[in-house]
Amino acid sequence: MVSYEPLTGEELWRVDHGDGFSTIPRPVYGNGLVYICSGYAQSKLLAIRVDGRGDVTKSHVVWTADRQISKNPSPLLAGELLFVISDNGICTCFDALIGKTHWQQRIGGNFSASPVLANGHVFLLSHEGTITAVPVSAEREDLITSHAPDELKASPAILGSSVILRSGPKLYRIN
Repeated sequence: MVSYEPLTGEELWRVDHGDGFSTIPRPVYGNGLVYICSGYAQSKLLAIRVDGRGDVTKSHVVWTADRQISKNPSPLLAGELLFVISDNGICTCFDALIGKTHWQQRIGGNFSASPVLANGHVFLLSHEGTITAVPVSAEREDLITSHAPDELKASPAILGSSVILRSGPKLYRIN
């Protein structure tokens, strides 16, 4: 992973994360850290301080996780909680500052869509059309589920008080 100065293209820092490739999840920034999934092969999640220069692999990687880390969906940061849904339906809530796992739960299904945050819940959309709402909490709480009429592979969009879902050839707006 390499960080660049956007105006000049100058390399700021780099981290060697091992054997990952084809990184699909987008990086997430907050709490002075950037959270990056390493992609395919052995997917890892890295929390990296962004104030370094040069090779910061040994000095600025604050924590890593390598169990049930997504290859496709992006992580979601909600304050000091980081939520990750693995491609095979395991949701993990991390302490975003130190990497401690608060809880991990099998949601079920297959996932490509990135989670979104709305109304105090993390919304997870499975290929099978199940929409799961996970309360933003360090404690494991009851999940709320709903079902769409079609498969869901694209990340949802929030527009005001509406949610936009794309399913195959259809587009849904839910108010």
